[in-house]
Amino acid sequence: MNNPLFNALNEFGEKVNTHPRMASLLKDWDRTIQISSVDSDEAFTVKILNAKVVDIAKGNQAETNITLRGTEEILVDVFNGILSPAFEFLEGRIDVDADDKDQVKLDALALVLWD
Repeated sequence: MNNPLFNALNEFGEKVNTHPRMASLLKDWDRTIQISSVDSDEAFTVKILNAKVVDIAKGNQAETNITLRGTEEILVDVFNGILSPAFEFLEGRIDVDADDKDQVKLDALALVLWD
């Protein structure tokens, strides 16, 4: 699939799965994350299971723990590590629908992954 957001999510998944500190950071944190582009109507689901990204699929899934929404450009840059997800959230350029614990985990994941 030749889609910038899908490609960024796949690269993100590879980085998560090969980073030495992710196993401990993501231990016991099994989540399904919905990523939706507000300008292209593209949506993808990322499944994290046993401290690994195990699936990235096109489309919406009924049961998700976390939803991220933003423009395709912002989402691509966030998942490529160019932009800080915490900063983009505070600036209102991405919307995160998750409980506080999951938001903290997402922030920690980004900090460790792109340190």
